Amino acid sequence: MPPLQNPKARFNARLKLAKEADERANAQRKKILDRIKSGPPADPGLADSLKRVEAHLKEIESVVKILTEAIRSGILPIRNLSVAVKKEMKFIAGVLCKLSRGAKVTVLGFIGDWYQVKAPDDCTGWLHSAELMPALPVELSSAPGSGTGSGASRDEVEIGGRG
Repeated sequence: MPPLQNPKARFNARLKLAKEADERANAQRKKILDRIKSGPPADPGLADSLKRVEAHLKEIESVVKILTEAIRSGILPIRNLSVAVKKEMKFIAGVLCKLSRGAKVTVLGFIGDWYQVKAPDDCTGWLHSAELMPALPVELSSAPGSGTGSGASRDEVEIGGRG
């Protein structure tokens, strides 16, 4: 088995991506506000676009907060509704304990996409990154106010990803 790696570099890289997404969303928000201020004729889709961008910014802010705390303390919240801490780095490995969304675990290190974690009840085992790492919000491809594409909520994107 390869050596366990320190997760802080990975958290920092993810934080950098979140901050870049924040910059893009803020630039998008500024463009929309400039178009609204430019006066008539008002595009009725601009208000909806502004709401979507502001919701996107709130999601990014949440990810930045989680990652900043993870860098400082090594603690991350569980992302999925329910997860099983595994004995080994395998999806079909035995279960040591189960945790619910929001429970906080201490990240001891990682190998590939698997994180060794310590749960609040001192259960130490493995979680896949998809169960743990905060997801960056999905950036929609349609430009704000362009009138093309209706966008998708975070729930719709999560459901679509499950197949």
